[in-house]
Parts: sequence; structure tokens; C-alpha cells
Amino acid sequence: MGITDIFGDTFNILRGNPRILLPYLIYTFLVGGLVLYFVFSGIAGVYGTNIFMSHRTVPAAQVSGSGALSAMMSFYRAIIPLMGLVFLVSLFISPLLIGTYIGVANQGYRKRRVSLKSAFEVAKKNYLNLLVIEVLVGIIWIVALVVLAAVFLLPLVALGAGLGTGIWFVLGIAVSVVVVILLAILFYQAYAVAVLEKAGAVEAIKRSIAIGRQNKGNIFVLFLVSGVIVLAYSILISILQVILEFGLGAVGAVLVGAAIAQIVNFTLSSGMAAWFAMVPVGFYKGYVQKPGKRRPKG
Repeated sequence: MGITDIFGDTFNILRGNPRILLPYLIYTFLVGGLVLYFVFSGIAGVYGTNIFMSHRTVPAAQVSGSGALSAMMSFYRAIIPLMGLVFLVSLFISPLLIGTYIGVANQGYRKRRVSLKSAFEVAKKNYLNLLVIEVLVGIIWIVALVVLAAVFLLPLVALGAGLGTGIWFVLGIAVSVVVVILLAILFYQAYAVAVLEKAGAVEAIKRSIAIGRQNKGNIFVLFLVSGVIVLAYSILISILQVILEFGLGAVGAVLVGAAIAQIVNFTLSSGMAAWFAMVPVGFYKGYVQKPGKRRPKG
């Protein structure tokens, strides 16, 4: 099995069972819609732009000088708690979503039709382990980034800009990229292992690290293919957004165009998120699970 086969097989599972898109779709529309509402409302308060029509609704004096700065500060004070809330919701919901799509992919590789209800039950049974994995891996990421920042940014802050600190900073960027890629490779199979092998959180992380060390090249190629897919999607959705915003902007409704583009974006990105959540299962079955070996039911 090649890397492209993994993407093809998991996409076929999604294409053959479009209803499995529903969990991510609901989550994306609820969270994304809430964020957009507050962002557009904040923009309206700062620039006097109506959410639905691109004309001013407040006097220009109200958004100039110190008034504009005050409005911007109010906007950020309002949006930061919202971002914190979204982060907390994602922290607790993501393991459930990931577990569900691992269950869906596991069914999809065994039979043509899948049961979203059964996959959700699998996610519930493994929820605690998946949540602990998310927290532990998140802590490792934070520690690694803090260490890198301390090593490569502190000299720049302490000694100021110069040839030596500039070279050190560029070296730090290169090292950081390598570290980020290596950590992503080592942790890539943690969620899949936890569900498919019924492993505990720490055991799943250790097993994922072992799998990553044995399959560094294959996982890296998988990341490259994922990057190409995301890049192509980003270009297409950006073109669509420009077309809609310019088209409706001509009649004074630029934000309506932006809203329509976001609805399309939410729908397509939900499909992509569901697809990518199933890819680790495809990798597990193609590169980790031994042929003929019976895997625990789940």
C-alpha cells in the first residue's frame, strides 16, 4: 500500500458514507459561526460597518483617533475570552470527534457501510485515554516550544540585533522546524493506537513514538501529501472568497459575500477534517498492522 492509496481509501469511505460528515459539520458551524458573529460584530463596532451591508452606520468621528483605539481595545477584550472558550470547548470535544472518525475508518476498512452510532460508542469508551493523550502531547509541545524560544530568542533579546544574533535566530528557525516535524511524526499514531489497540494514554504515546521512529520517511511523505491537499484547498477557497466578496461588494454587501464564502468553507473544511482524521487509521493498517494479524475488536 502506498501513501496515496491511504488517502484514496479513506476518501472513498467518506464519499460512500457522506452522513459521517455530520459531527464535524455541526461542530464547525457552531464554533465557527459563534466566532464569526463576534468578530463581525467587533468589526462593526470599530469601523462602523454593518454585518450585512458595507456602509458606515456610525459617524466617522466616533472611530477616529482615541475613539478608534478605545474601540479596538474593547474589541480585543471581548474576543480574547471567546477564544479561550473556543479552546476549552475544542480541548474536550476534539478527542470525541477524533475517536469517532477512527471508529468510522476502522469500520470502513472492514465493510462497505459504516455505523456512525457504533463509531460514537467506540469514541465514548476511549474518550478518557484520548483526552489524556491530547493533554500530555500538548504539554510536551509547549515545553519543547518554550525551550526552543529560550535558547534561540533570549540571546536576541539580551544582546540586541546583530550579525551573530541574526545567524543564531535563523539557525533557531531551522532547528524549530525540524523539531516540530519530528514531534509530529512521533505522536502521529497515538490516537489510532489508543483506539485500535485499546492502549492506555501513556502506552499509546510510547507505541506511537516507536512507530514514528520506524516509519519516519513514510509519515513525512504523508505530511507532504497532506500539505499539498491543504494548499490546493486554501487556494481554491481564497479564490472563491475573493469572487464572492468583490461580486457582492459591488452592490454594497461585501460581508454577505464573506458570510457565504465562510459557509462553503465550513462545509468543505469539515469534510477535510473528517477525511484527515481517518488517514491515521489507513496508515496503521497499511504500515503498522501485520498482514493476517487479528486486531482487537473496537
